[in-house]
Amino acid sequence: MSSNIKEQASIGGLRANAAAALINLSFFLPGLGFLISLLALILETKNQFVRNYAKQTLALGVLLFASILLNVVVVLGTIAFGIITFVLSIVQIIAIIKSFLGQEFEIPYIKKVSELLFVD
Repeated sequence: MSSNIKEQASIGGLRANAAAALINLSFFLPGLGFLISLLALILETKNQFVRNYAKQTLALGVLLFASILLNVVVVLGTIAFGIITFVLSIVQIIAIIKSFLGQEFEIPYIKKVSELLFVD
């Protein structure tokens, strides 16, 4: 396997950086992001670059779902939901860019969340 991320093959013959960028981009598809990240983890068994981005995106999806539950509380929940959604969106945009460029990007504290959720 090539050491250059842009030359490594991944799911469906996509290059690893393109697959990771698409997985990150799926975060912005309501409901589908969770499913696409989960499918990527199931289908991609070898490429750790793609798997790491799929885990991060799935963990962010879980956090977004938790913030939606906070939205039930009328004022503070709505404010918390807005802030959390904004921060997660900005971080995910950075992850999309980094993954497309073939660079590793670990979202602070999300690695710990993904390690709790997923076992390799």
